Amino acid sequence: MRNRILLIAAAALLALSLAACGNRTARGENKNFGQGEKDIYIYRDLAVRDVMIDDFDTEKYDKDEYLGYLQEEIDAYNATASFVPQTAAEGEEENFTPHYTVPVSVASCTAEENKINQQLLYATAADFTKYNEEFLPERGGYTLQAGTLPYADASVTGATLIDPESEEGKTVDVQEILTGKSADDYRFVICNFDAVLYGDGDIVGMTSNGVFDKDKYCVSVPAGQTVVVLFK
Repeated sequence: MRNRILLIAAAALLALSLAACGNRTARGENKNFGQGEKDIYIYRDLAVRDVMIDDFDTEKYDKDEYLGYLQEEIDAYNATASFVPQTAAEGEEENFTPHYTVPVSVASCTAEENKINQQLLYATAADFTKYNEEFLPERGGYTLQAGTLPYADASVTGATLIDPESEEGKTVDVQEILTGKSADDYRFVICNFDAVLYGDGDIVGMTSNGVFDKDKYCVSVPAGQTVVVLFK
């Protein structure tokens, strides 16, 4: 993934050498999510936001020029991706605002102190995996999956999940959750590459090979290991 920034920045530099222009801007990011280059956020509606942080010589490269080349890459992906835009339910047309109209979009991009912090928004975890498939092996894996618990397969429903805030390592009864009235409120995430997972709601369960950070309220995934996290 790091290579993507370097390649796009190089293209932007070439354009600048032909027509030097542009102002540089820099804005701060939020306190926890967004400060680590491995951060991934899974929203309640199963959309995904990721972070890429890398060296970015602000004297040599221009952020706006970089964004232009990045958008070209995203547009090329969106043009070929399978995507069904959200539509209003009957009677809701007047106040309906779709959450996502394209598979991938730029959520934010800042450049300061010779670092770039790029955050992309993906309509689904499948879009994240497909868009980044060339670069995920650099992080030791290849997949990110997210869904609601009633639609999970045995890799989730049969996994041993522990309550991350239980000092005794209390296990979570997934079958009991599945038969309860609020089963639809639970979301699962499966990841097998080097990442730090954040998400809406509470972290109610995780496989023991994940590393829970109580202060930042996130779960780290070691490269090459499949970690399952359950949110509510």
